[in-house]
Amino acid sequence: MTKPKTSAKKTWLDPLINPAILFYLLPYMMVLLVAGTVAQKYVGLFTATKLFFSSFILWIGWLPLPGGAAALAILFVNLTAYFIVKSQWKMPALGSTVTHLGVIVLLLGGLVTLVNKQEGFIILRHGQQADAFYDYDTRYFSVEKNGKMIHQISFDQLKENQSILLPDGESVNIRHAYPNSMITENGTLKQIDTRLEEETNQAGLVFDVTVDNKKFSFLTTEFLQNQPHLTTKAGRHQFSLHRLSRNLPFGLRMSALRQDRYPGTEMAKSYETQFDVIEKDHEWPAHTAMNDPLRYQGYTFYQASVLTLPNGEQASVLNAVKDIGWLFPYAATALISIGLLLNAWARRHAKK
Repeated sequence: MTKPKTSAKKTWLDPLINPAILFYLLPYMMVLLVAGTVAQKYVGLFTATKLFFSSFILWIGWLPLPGGAAALAILFVNLTAYFIVKSQWKMPALGSTVTHLGVIVLLLGGLVTLVNKQEGFIILRHGQQADAFYDYDTRYFSVEKNGKMIHQISFDQLKENQSILLPDGESVNIRHAYPNSMITENGTLKQIDTRLEEETNQAGLVFDVTVDNKKFSFLTTEFLQNQPHLTTKAGRHQFSLHRLSRNLPFGLRMSALRQDRYPGTEMAKSYETQFDVIEKDHEWPAHTAMNDPLRYQGYTFYQASVLTLPNGEQASVLNAVKDIGWLFPYAATALISIGLLLNAWARRHAKK
């Protein structure tokens, strides 16, 4: 007499194990990938990545859809629940289990990167040391008085003819706010077309400052080394337009910049930057070039472009990335490879 078959024990994770999630989610993620890749041509790499891949909510007009981060999280939860409940740790299913674990580790690495990655760019001037990297799109207009910050506002909030009242009665009137600008030969600020590479845009401001009923006019751009200042009986005012920055635990000092273009065009063929890494009491030479990044102390530096500064100087632009999840893909690849080898071994011995 055979014993009746008993159904598998139900767990609280069972509602998360739904094949329909994968059936709809995987094609959606492929569409998201294609749409984000195509969008890079029109809005730039950084903006497309932020909109399609790093967001939890993707707004298509008034319609909210899951962004890349949300889709990745849903897929991770579904596969992890299935792994916990359904995994078999004996042959011949061991290879599939290890492969499944490798996919989970890969997805976990993607989530860790989305949450913790710091990304920006560095501007290297010849012979000068850089010890911080800048955010791509977070800019501030700051006012200091006698060395103390008295006002700071996001550049995105500035509008033409906007008045800013400072704590001691002084005021700043914004005349023009340009997302990308250049200083002309006669010393005026000119608006120019914005570029897809956000790091090459130089925001600019034209503004008036009123102190003791006297008006003073200034202009500035975010990469201008000598930001405007004003000294009166009321004190010394310092004005600056700058991006959010994060300090590096070491410095970089450029020694040489080489750029090649395709003959007869202005299109870049290659860039290469020679520089010294300066850390405490010692320094050593390094370089970056297209497809040849530098990795050091958890940071990765990619050669991005060459920037013409307001004074006409050519500066090297490096993309800087700090990602504590960079080891996850290597661990995932190792697990998936082991799983595939175990599968091949199990199939071979099953035929004997």
